[in-house]
Amino acid sequence: MTAPRTRSLLVGRPFEDLRGYWPTTSHDGTGITDYLNQVSKYVVSSTMTDPQWQNSTILSGDPVEQVRALKEQPGQDITVTGSITLCYTLVAAGLVDEYRLLVCR
Repeated sequence: MTAPRTRSLLVGRPFEDLRGYWPTTSHDGTGITDYLNQVSKYVVSSTMTDPQWQNSTILSGDPVEQVRALKEQPGQDITVTGSITLCYTLVAAGLVDEYRLLVCR
């Protein structure tokens, strides 16, 4: 499996779970560990002040405005993962350009 070619990863509360596992995981042979450690991560949070993971930035303001600003920057896709509340907010604001569903069996 090849890691996705995403410019940025946008995460809500699940960031804490990702941060607790991936930075210390040895190389898993899929490229996901390296990808998650290297990709720009944007964390939507009103309480977190220090992300404690390289290439991570806290977005503490209005997530709609913050994502609009990110989308104006050149680059590849911004992927949202693990936060249905954040997804609903972005859908309602018309900020979702494409849906990709992952189904695990």
